[in-house]
Amino acid sequence: MKSKSEPTRDAFHFAVWAFALAVFALGGLGRWQSLWQFHDLTPGKRVNLTFDEIVFLKLAGHLRSDPLDYELRDWYRQLERDGRAPPAYLNDPIFKHPPVVPWLLSSTFVPEAPGVLRSLLWMMLFGVGITATVYGIARTFLEPSWSALAAAFAWLDPFLWVGSVKVWLDLPLAFFCSVAVFAALRGRRYPPAFLWMGLALGLAFLTKYVAIVPWIGLAWWGFVRDPHLRRNRCFQIGMLIPWLMVAPWLAWCFKTSGGGWLNQPEAQYAIELIRRFALGGAVIAALIAIVWRTAPPKRSAPDEPAWNGRLFLGALFALCLAGLLFFPSWFSGRVEPRSGFQVLTFGQEGREFYLGRILNLNPLLWPALLALIWPKLPEPAGLARTIAIAVIAAFTLWGNFQSRYMMPAMPLLCVLSVWSLRDIAAYLREEPDRWLARAWFAAWAGFAILRLAWVHSTLSMPNQFTYF
Repeated sequence: MKSKSEPTRDAFHFAVWAFALAVFALGGLGRWQSLWQFHDLTPGKRVNLTFDEIVFLKLAGHLRSDPLDYELRDWYRQLERDGRAPPAYLNDPIFKHPPVVPWLLSSTFVPEAPGVLRSLLWMMLFGVGITATVYGIARTFLEPSWSALAAAFAWLDPFLWVGSVKVWLDLPLAFFCSVAVFAALRGRRYPPAFLWMGLALGLAFLTKYVAIVPWIGLAWWGFVRDPHLRRNRCFQIGMLIPWLMVAPWLAWCFKTSGGGWLNQPEAQYAIELIRRFALGGAVIAALIAIVWRTAPPKRSAPDEPAWNGRLFLGALFALCLAGLLFFPSWFSGRVEPRSGFQVLTFGQEGREFYLGRILNLNPLLWPALLALIWPKLPEPAGLARTIAIAVIAAFTLWGNFQSRYMMPAMPLLCVLSVWSLRDIAAYLREEPDRWLARAWFAAWAGFAILRLAWVHSTLSMPNQFTYF
């Protein structure tokens, strides 16, 4: 016999699914509009592209003719003859980024508008893939309706939305990293999935060097936090696979340009990350592991969703109040999110740039920030938090501020946000007399949806920028 709360719960899950399906339909139409809004892919007309997109599509054209033609020196000299000042990396004997995405684009690229559209559709497919992967990650510890909500959050996220209508490397990187996280979680029950984790990480390595950051997060999760995984042969091989996959690319770079490619900023930063992790991070990780293993268990507050939800709701209220007091532009419909075509548009920003940008552009992720500091999470959420923090911290320390660099963290933040919201919903459901709390939460949800719609209408949909 059903309890009185079960019909209400069934109605709630139905509403979540209806909301998610509406989001997928409207978001798909919106992304398609964004794609055409900037690029103007009308047959017979000149396709409008940003400089980075031109670079990657030119590389795709080269690779279509010759799979080993991975440089743009002829174009560099042409730009110089035209009186322009091209970036120095175009004159390198081999392009600075690994070639997986340009190779993929070359499979469908032709220089006319329909061919460019086919290349752009790869980015749309990566966006769809991220949405599906977010559902899979959330499903490892959440109910289907909440997992669908996490996928809807990813589909609505402005960072991932913009990445799906631009030929950038950051969205494919986010996809491969998300697949790696999903495979790692599946590996708990089915160890061969760790090999798929390694394959996905290898493709991430062959997309951008900064894939070392998620690899470090997974290494911490498996080798430091969990002694069982540390001895798992599939996990060990999975963590080795990315280095085996990237080795031919590194050998190609050394053969083509000697050590010159190591002077690129991205390569230098990856090397610096490895150095810091090897020297300081390993010592700190060992000390934390010792304390973790030997410290006596502490009594903590009840780990019940309703209890967590009460604290989360209070913290969310405090966050909104702080935003109203110190960052009123987050709540204004007059101050549009800053973006532009100028290099170093955000060159003078401070270290708080990435955190502030997430809060400003996507209020639906505010609950995720609460999960980032919550002491006790389910294991899948804990892994998502580890990698999200690693990505945010790494790019914050780097000091090169572009919002697209946050894309690998955004799918994981969507999962964490929904986990927090599920606990808030449990609290509100179990305390039916908390009408003030319900009213406040409804007000926040309404604000978050309206704010996100405004961000899309002023930033994502017009799609008139290179930097945001």
